[in-house]
Amino acid sequence: MAGLDLQYEALDDGQTVARELVKDYRAAAGGYPAATSDSLMFGRLDGSSALAGLLDEVEQIVSDDLEYAHRRLSGVESALEDVRSNVKKAEKASTVAAA
Repeated sequence: MAGLDLQYEALDDGQTVARELVKDYRAAAGGYPAATSDSLMFGRLDGSSALAGLLDEVEQIVSDDLEYAHRRLSGVESALEDVRSNVKKAEKASTVAAA
């Protein structure tokens, strides 16, 4: 299975990008969800309690989405490693079979 150098490099590049994105998403997710919002943060606005509740909901949605992205990107990184391993096994098997 000659000529796989380019594919290995592409796998390495993909893993590197996925690894960096995993770190970025993990860092971004660290701030979510924030502490429970309090209506006092909105002063004397009518409906400040409802606004604080909505803010809590938004914080939780952002947190869930960031965690989902983090898990998916971690899976991509892992899958690329599996592809690399399987290609190496196939390459080794073809070398043995050719001998």
